[in-house]
Formats: sequence, structure tokens, C-alpha cells
Amino acid sequence: MNKTDLIKKIEEIQKLIPQKGASEYDWQVFSFTAKQFICTYIGKNTEFYKVLIDDQRVWLTEGVLKSIKVFLELDLDIEKTELYNTQIDVINDFLIQANRLCEDENFHPAAAAILIGASLEEFLRKLAEKNNIFPEKQNIDSFAKELKAKNLIDTQDMKDITAWAGFRNLATHGKFDQVDDRKRVRNVLEGVNLFMRKKML
Repeated sequence: MNKTDLIKKIEEIQKLIPQKGASEYDWQVFSFTAKQFICTYIGKNTEFYKVLIDDQRVWLTEGVLKSIKVFLELDLDIEKTELYNTQIDVINDFLIQANRLCEDENFHPAAAAILIGASLEEFLRKLAEKNNIFPEKQNIDSFAKELKAKNLIDTQDMKDITAWAGFRNLATHGKFDQVDDRKRVRNVLEGVNLFMRKKML
């Protein structure tokens, strides 16, 4: 659901706000409806939802709902929830592990290449999900093509991703002699890292 749709839904829910003299039951219906909407479409790890859990005053829901609408109308990125950031942090941790593998002479560079490729694929998956993109095939190429079609990545990004994916495929298919250059693996790692940071801004 995009921002325009979210705003429309908020306006529909706001019509449920009880009028003066309404019963407690009417307020509960409005509150539960709004809370479930916020939990499902805004995110239970956002401050908007957390304040409703921490503070049980029913009338507060009206103010939170209005705040979300203002936030969306200001075109701020409400989808970048704590959960999303946590998932990205996990992917960053994998890249750190890939760097350690690359630096450790006891491990073949292919091990790092595989981990870098897996991290890239998971990042593209999260970026796609964040933008309501769910390709039938769940792989790097499919995610990249869908993101490019939505202008979420550019032509150069697409070329880089294709090259990185190809490098990962060499490692996963056991062509270790073609991924034994640690300097090249480091370059791929730096490229993926920079790409991810650019898209997280």
C-alpha cells in the first residue's frame, strides 16, 4: 500500500471517530480498528504503534492517527521501520563476516564471494518488499529487473548487480579458480557495500 492509499485509509478510519456523547463501546471499536491498521500497515516497531501500547488511553489513538497522516503528507519515509533497519543491520553483519573471510588466508576467497552474493540478494529482497515488489522468481536477477522497472535502481546499478551476481555464481558452482583473487573479492565487497549504503540513504 503506497502513501496515497495509506492516507485514504486513514481518512476512512477517521470517519469512525465517535462524536460527543458516544459510548465507550464506540470508542473501543474505533480504537481497535485504528490500532490494527497501524500495526499492520505502519508497523508495530514504529513509535506510532509503541505509544498506543504504552499508553492505554483510547482517545490518544485519534491523535496518533492524525500524526501519521501528517507524517505521510510531508512525504517522510514511514516504511523505514525499526524492523527494516534491524534486518539491514543483519545483512551488514554478513558483509563484515565476508570481509573477515576474505582477509583470512585459511579460507578460500570463494567463501567470501558466496556470502557477499547472499547478502546482496537479501538486501535486494528487502528493498523490493519495502516498495511492494514481489517478483515470481526470488533471485538477484528478478529483484534487480523489477527494481529497475520501478526506477529504484539505475542502469549502472543494474550492470554492477549483474556482474556481482555472476561472480557469486562462479563461486557457488565450484569454479574456484575463477574466484581466487582476493583483491577482486574485496572490490566486489566494497562495491556491494557502497551500493547498499546509497540505497539506504
